[in-house]
Amino acid sequence: AGGPLFMGDIEDFNDLSCLVCPWHHYKVHIETGNMVYQSIDPHNPKNPPVWKNSGQKQRVHRVTVRDNSLFVTFSDCTGDLQSDQYNALEYRQRWQTNS
Repeated sequence: AGGPLFMGDIEDFNDLSCLVCPWHHYKVHIETGNMVYQSIDPHNPKNPPVWKNSGQKQRVHRVTVRDNSLFVTFSDCTGDLQSDQYNALEYRQRWQTNS
């Protein structure tokens, strides 16, 4: 939702390493870009929460370390993802004023 993901922490949830949005606490799986969340059955609240994902929301790129240097290999950027709408000057200025 336009938050500065680069400022988020990486935490493990249900054996998935996720980047946590510092504003909204959304959890994005760092390998797939899927947003993960805990789902609760409102008809049976005694059941334990279940981890689910709502599909890829964020682009992901491969990072490798070689000879003490970081290399980023950009993924194929074809097609639209929900997060693309936030790649605009308006949103970049928003996190700059809130950081």
